[in-house]
Amino acid sequence: MKRTTAVLLACLVPLILAACGGGQSNEDRIRDVVERIQNAKEPAGLQEACRELLTPAFVKEVYGGDIAACSKEPFNDEEEFDNPGETTVASVEVDDPNATVKIETVGGSTDGTDGTWTMKNVDGDWRLDRLEDDYLRASFATSVKLVDEGMVAFEPMRKCFASKVETLDSRTIRAITFGEASEKKKDAFDAANKIAEGCPRALNAYVADTLAKEVLAKKDLPPKTIECAKRELLPLLEISGLAPNALKQNNEYGFATSAALAGLIIGAVRAC
Repeated sequence: MKRTTAVLLACLVPLILAACGGGQSNEDRIRDVVERIQNAKEPAGLQEACRELLTPAFVKEVYGGDIAACSKEPFNDEEEFDNPGETTVASVEVDDPNATVKIETVGGSTDGTDGTWTMKNVDGDWRLDRLEDDYLRASFATSVKLVDEGMVAFEPMRKCFASKVETLDSRTIRAITFGEASEKKKDAFDAANKIAEGCPRALNAYVADTLAKEVLAKKDLPPKTIECAKRELLPLLEISGLAPNALKQNNEYGFATSAALAGLIIGAVRAC
């Protein structure tokens, strides 16, 4: 899945918040924060935001407590999407020292990426404390729709992932979203693979398609033979149950899985 977690973070984790001058209501200050998010791109500004404008709880969950990882790159990277739409604050409810912010994204390819941010007033400055599950879920749905390479870009798998977004538990959503930034990439891969295992037909088709493109296409075989072998692989993968292990790299079944897949490929080619 190409940069699944990175794509997700680009639209999920706009981190640049700033306290504004006196005389404004809390709601106005929070609305100003959202406007500042859209303009923060320079490394110095990112580092300042990560140190001063996020709660320690946020930095710990999203970045494993690593300020350097937090300040590495812009989080509102416009290059991630052709037409990212406009993020606005739909409403603010303040119960000092906390605030619930309803975020809406209108227009463009990320239209409908809506949900809740929780902010905390720390010594008079509003800081981002948590991205709630509804926002992460909506952002994950957007990422599934837009990702253009890897497992989820395979259309049968994309449809299956899209059908499961609403039922994913909080732990899974948060592992996928924050796994790369917090250096818990294995957690992110494991969570994504678990979703894929819940889509057995799509998963078998994806593995067969990948084997055809990455293994058979490199052999001196006619295109018709490759297409035939791909079709033959589908029932073999279903019977053997090897597709889930084929997703996992460097696991305890690595060598055995590779050998078994090689046997399936040979059998499929011979059948053609």
